[in-house]
Amino acid sequence: MMTPTRTSVVFDSSTRVISLTTRTFYFWHKTKQKRIDEINAVDALNRNALTHDEIFLRFYTDDEGLVVSEFDAGFQDLVAALTPVFPGIERWNDVTPAVPLTEAALLLWSRETSSETQHVS
Repeated sequence: MMTPTRTSVVFDSSTRVISLTTRTFYFWHKTKQKRIDEINAVDALNRNALTHDEIFLRFYTDDEGLVVSEFDAGFQDLVAALTPVFPGIERWNDVTPAVPLTEAALLLWSRETSSETQHVS
């Protein structure tokens, strides 16, 4: 069965850009990009539903942020590539709630927290 819409995410280490591309029937539909230097915080959101659970990573910026799903192609590679940049992002799966059919969010990294830990001697 052909999936009409496919979303993929990739991190380009040379440009330091995260790109989220949505394609419909193999045609380019939309690409959204964010430089990692613009990101102020990263959290994980769990959408727990009857049909399936889905975890999203949300990258916050001063303007419009970026949201990627664990089901997007390239998600695992993105997490692996960004773990040194955003320590804590590898804990994305910790957001899974113990109570079924609830939503939960977990702050994984923030610029303020990262700055505070860098200045502590």
